[in-house]
Amino acid sequence: MPTFELPASYRQTWLYTAVDGGPSTVIVPPIALRFVGALDTGRLQDALTALAQRHEVLRTWLRRTEQGTVVQVVHEPGALKLARSELPVLDDDGALAGVAEDAAAPFVLDNAPLVRAQLYRLDARDHLLCLTLHHAITDAASNALLTRDLLAFYRGDRLPALPVQFADFAAAERTASFSVAERYWAGRLEGVRPAELPGSRRSDVYLPLRQVLPDLDPTRVAALRALARTQASPVPAVLAAALVVALGQPTTGPTVVGVTVANRDRPQLRDVVGYVADQMPLVVDTAAAGDFAELVGQSGAALTEALDHPLPSGRLPWPGGPPHGPLFPINVNYLAAQTVTAPTRLGELAVLPVDLPAPPPTPTPAWPGAPTLDLVAHDHTGRLTGHLLANAAALGAAAVTRTAVRLAAVLDTAGSAPHTTLDTLYQRTEPPT
Repeated sequence: MPTFELPASYRQTWLYTAVDGGPSTVIVPPIALRFVGALDTGRLQDALTALAQRHEVLRTWLRRTEQGTVVQVVHEPGALKLARSELPVLDDDGALAGVAEDAAAPFVLDNAPLVRAQLYRLDARDHLLCLTLHHAITDAASNALLTRDLLAFYRGDRLPALPVQFADFAAAERTASFSVAERYWAGRLEGVRPAELPGSRRSDVYLPLRQVLPDLDPTRVAALRALARTQASPVPAVLAAALVVALGQPTTGPTVVGVTVANRDRPQLRDVVGYVADQMPLVVDTAAAGDFAELVGQSGAALTEALDHPLPSGRLPWPGGPPHGPLFPINVNYLAAQTVTAPTRLGELAVLPVDLPAPPPTPTPAWPGAPTLDLVAHDHTGRLTGHLLANAAALGAAAVTRTAVRLAAVLDTAGSAPHTTLDTLYQRTEPPT
């Protein structure tokens, strides 16, 4: 079986090292699709097998070599097993929670495959497919690609072979020269500090805590989008600026926030499934901005400049060396509209995406790629939803709740009055004690 190095982001290495190849529950939200109508289960099995043949990562596991390096091992094409079980009912919280708990079962990283396919039969014309992948082999954009390709194979489409696989991406990233970007980031990171979470503490354990953000009024969402356009800023820059303001006094000087990037700007990577995403530093300087709109413009310019100097996170030239804790204690993960699956039809068969609830939190060893606080925002074209994902072992639940309330207030106020000064914005969004 062929073996390949991992990308220079080191994120898979971190994931592996945290458990040393043992059981790991670092799983992205599963692909959950409800099929209403006459589902051909044999055809679905064939589509899954074709999917695993098209994408090598579905046949990949990780192992440590005698030299201590973590590598990818790719198996030959074969059937992706479709497990089947009965589910009496789906439309209640208990049933969905049971499905989410099944999906959260750990993987062993040195034992392929790092993907599970489970089909739940509700009745002859109602089924739920749950496709779960370990984070070491996928990201949000990859899950969207897998959904697209799975449905195409079920329709009977013939998809061309991919010219580039994840292993090719990893090899190219390992051998590429980033000297210009390294010089840029050496200067950009000088004298700045990671954004801090008041009251957080270091922990060797990661215990996920999910706090859903209150829905924003659609007019506020439209106003925030208009603000992003006016300031020539990507939406993640708006969210990062709001999060920094929500975290404390807005005049503390430049801080570094992580921003998750899809890392798919090259055409040959647009169809590659794997952990292609990475984190990029964004320097947010509240002391240099008079009002929120100005902060958004400044942050947008910084993010645009950062994207012009892409550098794998494993090669970032941190002053004094890499952080001992999370690489970015605060991170913004903006999931664009194309990563959100919409209802569709396969002939008379309706295919409906299902949002599974978060499974019961399970403590795992902490790893540098896991932020203490991650703002996850989903763009639904006309709507913007989100949640905070925090490490409860490092940050108490009360602090996460306060941050969520403050962030919603910052976004609401900034949407209606973007030129509000940062000091005023901070005072208006101070939660009652």
